[in-house]
Amino acid sequence: MQEVIQSGEMLFIPAFWWHQITSLTQSISVNMFYGDRGTNMFLTKILRDPVIDSFSYWFLNIIEQNRQLDCFNRILLDFKRVFTSFCEKTWKEFPSDQQVNRVVDIVLEYLGMDRFPPQQVQSSSKHPPMLKIRGLLWRS
Repeated sequence: MQEVIQSGEMLFIPAFWWHQITSLTQSISVNMFYGDRGTNMFLTKILRDPVIDSFSYWFLNIIEQNRQLDCFNRILLDFKRVFTSFCEKTWKEFPSDQQVNRVVDIVLEYLGMDRFPPQQVQSSSKHPPMLKIRGLLWRS
């Protein structure tokens, strides 16, 4: 389906629906997730079939985007806090332990690891390292 959005119009695309946007002129785009703070409804929806496959593809792209960063090892060392913080900042939701563990399993399988490296020293930082979203990369 092709649509041309006119000045002042808005396009709503549900989360994780595949889409491609091509700008015909110079423009500004805004991508936003929204919901009710702390309800955990969005996470509950995206972490079950059939949406989990799309979420996994999207989230593993974010993992891949961060893989070459100097802080990637610190991200793995503190992954549970990293993912929890990511959810709070991105969707204003707080994942349950079960949801965090589900994503841990997805990432470990993708990286070919049995477990994340143990943290040798407890981080003194109040905030964990951030996963940065840099757009979708091509992955086979």
